[in-house]
Amino acid sequence: MGIADCFFWNVASIAKYSWWIANKKDSLWVRWVHHIYIKQDDWWNYSPTVNSSWVWRQICKVKDKLKLVMNIHTWVQKPFTTQQTYDCLMSARVQVPWNPFVWNRLCLPKVNFISWLFAKNRLLTKQRLLRFGVILDGVCCICATGPESQDHLFFYCQFSRQCLQLVSQWLGLNWTRFSLDDMLHWKFRSLLKKQVVMACIASLIYSIWVCRNSAKHDGCIPRPNRVLQQIQSMVKFRLQVLQSEANLLKSRPWLAARNLLLSANVRAM
Repeated sequence: MGIADCFFWNVASIAKYSWWIANKKDSLWVRWVHHIYIKQDDWWNYSPTVNSSWVWRQICKVKDKLKLVMNIHTWVQKPFTTQQTYDCLMSARVQVPWNPFVWNRLCLPKVNFISWLFAKNRLLTKQRLLRFGVILDGVCCICATGPESQDHLFFYCQFSRQCLQLVSQWLGLNWTRFSLDDMLHWKFRSLLKKQVVMACIASLIYSIWVCRNSAKHDGCIPRPNRVLQQIQSMVKFRLQVLQSEANLLKSRPWLAARNLLLSANVRAM
């Protein structure tokens, strides 16, 4: 799904204690562990007794896992970070390039979910349902001029192209076409700006999917200007809730030009 493995992230977090013990970190807890449990034994060959506490046995289990998958002698010589330890534990994992787009913090959860289906090409478009034998009509619900595939809906459909053009103009970008692979390689001077742009695209995909469902079930389609307003509202809300004032300050002119700053933030700056 492009998200962290909670089990191995927990192992990487607990590994911090093994790193402390191996490096004999100057703390009261480490000195107590060496005095009560380890004594004169080598930490990496140490085995807990059956009378040891549950917490201590779990730390020792994590230590044994580290020995199996990592070069512990090299690991203990480097500064400890949970992220690097997690990456070592998950070195054989399959990495998905769309992770920063799908699980963007500036997107609402419902937008994240639709973006995930979009990245996996699993949205239940008419062409997909037609292959399953669920429906007999595969024409686009919005424009009725082509087969409703995911490629058509994003962004060969006339309606979705108009929405994309409005979002492009609003963001000050010059998009003649769109592809997820190209977007993942975009370069921005500010990480916040990149997150905002990706959040706008994800919200656009979500909004078009909502419009498609509205056209299919209710027979009504909002105007592209209305879609743009909805995208601006969603991104602005998440931006104000999640981003600190320091991060906003770096991209203030760009955000202010797109009306993505609340008046309270503007006064504070």
